[in-house]
Amino acid sequence: MATRCPEHIAIQGAELQSIPIPNYAEFQVPKVAVAKTGSIPGNFNVPRSIMIEPQSGNFYVADSGNKRIQIFSNTGEYINKFGEEHLTNPWGILFHQDSIYITDICHNAILQFKLKDFTLVKKVGQKGDGKKEFDGPRQPAISHKHLIYVPDEYNERIQILTPDLDFHAELRNNDMSSPADIIFRNDKMFVLSCDDLTCIYVFDLKGEFIRCFITMGEGMQITRGMFFCMDGHNNFIITDWLEDDIKVISPEGQLLHTIGKYGYKPGTYSYPAGIVIQNNTNLICVSENRHFGLQIYVS
Repeated sequence: MATRCPEHIAIQGAELQSIPIPNYAEFQVPKVAVAKTGSIPGNFNVPRSIMIEPQSGNFYVADSGNKRIQIFSNTGEYINKFGEEHLTNPWGILFHQDSIYITDICHNAILQFKLKDFTLVKKVGQKGDGKKEFDGPRQPAISHKHLIYVPDEYNERIQILTPDLDFHAELRNNDMSSPADIIFRNDKMFVLSCDDLTCIYVFDLKGEFIRCFITMGEGMQITRGMFFCMDGHNNFIITDWLEDDIKVISPEGQLLHTIGKYGYKPGTYSYPAGIVIQNNTNLICVSENRHFGLQIYVS
């Protein structure tokens, strides 16, 4: 998760000023746009999460409709694929040490693979509301204590597992609904909901609720947030699944930029999903754009 959520970001004075500010105005036309709709290697059928593998910098995409994970270089070239024999509807991706973890919303499970050769290590989960059971596991995250937090959407909770996928705890809050994605940043945990009233919930590292802010409303027009990431200035970058665009939201919840619109040309989207920011300058998003499912913006 470190590629998306650095363990420490300075938020005062010169240290903050040294962090590059993405020029979102330049993100209207992607530098790279690849991946048609299809089943051959390098193409997508309903892509979901995208994450950056920390060591190589390669992109890993949950190619949900093709029941696999695909790997691309940071310039968009297809490299490899895996998981067809174990996955049915892969959704979320997480890297930790020498493992890659995949959530599967059809199996209601999380699977652990060896990163070096993609052999299956362990699979945990079935449909239910008990320990190590799920109903819609989404995009997981790793905490500062090396615990895996899995949004359990329809159970309206977050399950906390060890790296060996043993149950550790669960987090429930009456104010939280439909958790879909998680980011750890500094001393807080941010949780994106994906229901009809898209919210970002803020918790401290003990799991105590701090606040939430609604990102849907007048001037915002976010109707269904699916995935999000944060830039080095703590702005939220959210894919709006129903508006077919990307929204940049300030830490105070104000709309700063809108990127893209519905369509099938470069710079347009159909059901945008996973999103990551690399080196605080490059923005990478996947969607169901039938001609350009993977798009890379460079600031």
